[in-house]
Amino acid sequence: MEDSIQIQDLLVRVVIGAYPEERGIRQNISLTLELFTNTRPAAESDKLSDAVNYHTLSEDIIQLAENSRYRLIETLAEAVASHCLQDERISKVRVRLDKPDALRYARSVAVCITRERDDN
Repeated sequence: MEDSIQIQDLLVRVVIGAYPEERGIRQNISLTLELFTNTRPAAESDKLSDAVNYHTLSEDIIQLAENSRYRLIETLAEAVASHCLQDERISKVRVRLDKPDALRYARSVAVCITRERDDN
């Protein structure tokens, strides 16, 4: 059985898009992460040092995203997943990246990826 930590709807303003009119502006995106980890050591010790620090991780992801200039949401989602897997306690991550207003008649367009530590 795998436990997970979920971060839902992390809002970030980024430069992202393939079209010239998107390259000079910041757009809102929303990230939802599911971090698969064994929470038992942290639960037993009640120490932050034994847990995935989701506060620090979210701050890192905000900085990563805000400093990026990717054209595709797929590329940003991959970078976020790769960053999450740098924490050895995280065995798998699911990243959903929503780009609101990408299509005129849709609330958002999203990409959802799942990556595991052993993926090549």
